[in-house]
Amino acid sequence: MDVENRVKLIEEAIVIMKNLIIRHDERLDKSKEERKASNEDFNFKMNALIDSQIRNETEFSAVKDSIIELRKLSESNIKRIENLENNS
Repeated sequence: MDVENRVKLIEEAIVIMKNLIIRHDERLDKSKEERKASNEDFNFKMNALIDSQIRNETEFSAVKDSIIELRKLSESNIKRIENLENNS
C-alpha cells in the first residue's frame, strides 16, 4: 500500500470518527433534554401532590372541628333532655 492510499484511508477514518462524534453528541443532548423534561414532570407532579395533601389536611381539619362541635352540641342536648326527664 502506497502513501497516497494510506492518507486516503486516514482521511476516511477521520470523517467516520467525526460523524460518530457528532451523532454521539446529538444523542447526549437528546438524553439531557429528556432527563430535564422528566425532572420537570416529576417536580410538577410532586408539587401537585403536596398541594393536594395540604388541601386534604385543611379540609379534614375543618371537618374534624365541625364533628367535635357537633359532638359537644349533641352532648349538651342529651344532658338537657336528661335534666328535663329527671325534672318531670
